[in-house]
Amino acid sequence: MSSLTVHSLHKYYGAFHAIKGAQLRVAEGEFVTLLGESGCGKTTSLRCIAGLETPSSGRVVIGDQVVFDGEQRIEIQPEKRETGMVFQSYALWPHLTVIETVLYPLRRRRVKGAEAVRRAHEMLEIVGLDRFANRAATSLSGGQQQRVALARALVIRPQLMLYDEPLSNLDPSLRRQVRDEILRLHRLNGTTSVYVTHDLEEAMHLSDRIIVMQSGLLEQSGTPAEIFTRPTNEFVAKFVGFENLLPARVLSTASGEITFQLDATGERAGLPVTAAARPVQTGERVSVAFRSANAVLHGERPVATGPGLLFRGTIDQVNFLGSRNEFRINSGEACLRVTESERAYRRDTLCRDVGAEIWVEVEAELVSIMPIGPAPATKNKVGAEPELAGTGAME
Repeated sequence: MSSLTVHSLHKYYGAFHAIKGAQLRVAEGEFVTLLGESGCGKTTSLRCIAGLETPSSGRVVIGDQVVFDGEQRIEIQPEKRETGMVFQSYALWPHLTVIETVLYPLRRRRVKGAEAVRRAHEMLEIVGLDRFANRAATSLSGGQQQRVALARALVIRPQLMLYDEPLSNLDPSLRRQVRDEILRLHRLNGTTSVYVTHDLEEAMHLSDRIIVMQSGLLEQSGTPAEIFTRPTNEFVAKFVGFENLLPARVLSTASGEITFQLDATGERAGLPVTAAARPVQTGERVSVAFRSANAVLHGERPVATGPGLLFRGTIDQVNFLGSRNEFRINSGEACLRVTESERAYRRDTLCRDVGAEIWVEVEAELVSIMPIGPAPATKNKVGAEPELAGTGAME
């Protein structure tokens, strides 16, 4: 297995700037996911790493080998990059059996006949498909076909594994099965892996580290827990499920507490400085964010037990969603979203009808504060470009 370094990667399609100076490092044995909406550039980044697309400029290094350097005019062909790749569409040949499909990349690398057959059967045993070795690859179910594609990619013992939304064509139950299989094989082989998806749950389940992308930029890098609980900007917060983002202005940052005034309600509140994604300054514009499921409803003003958010409002809308109810609550000019489980809904006699007055409480540790606008530039460890959200620098 090898590390991966991408430095100042740019990709243009005519006038369209698909990748805008991406910089990232993936350590040996690390599983990193590029997460983002369709069209954000995550698959293009992966294809540039694999050699299936030629970057407009930049540098890609796998282990100690420079596989692309725009300035030095170095471009190693895909088959010589020691990478395995699993595609969204399986990419299996209808005229080949399962064993022939897995043997193909070995024969391309001139692995001898008996050794190639041994390795192919060994890999099919690992993915649980050896008994289907002589079946046509495309005659299998979708989940089985994707496992054939996994075996074909892994049989060459690649230095780097690349996954391009490999679960997108599977139904929910198969997605979970193949997702678990990918994680099991990664732990078994320890191969450095880069995975592309738009599915947050998928990324959380598989990754050592997640990099969130938007419009060709790398917005935030962190562990699944860091991304989920402490987004650094509004885009990431919305993407990972913070339904409530309230604009505010910082009044003070004294004594370990950020005091701010919310625009929509005019109310003042205070939270520990640890709630902020980065240090904020007095007078700075920020977003105060929390998930709908982390808010608690009260019929009367609750007794304050510590720092946090407290709103008084009126229920504007109630949506029944089976195992939970979703409320829209007007508080001043703010529209809050609160989700309550069926258990919580049934545990008391609180009136939750449209028009009812209600209190909304959010504990301090469940709130994130993020500045509106980019972070101040700092020197990048990889090169001279600034390292900040929205510039593409992620390690």
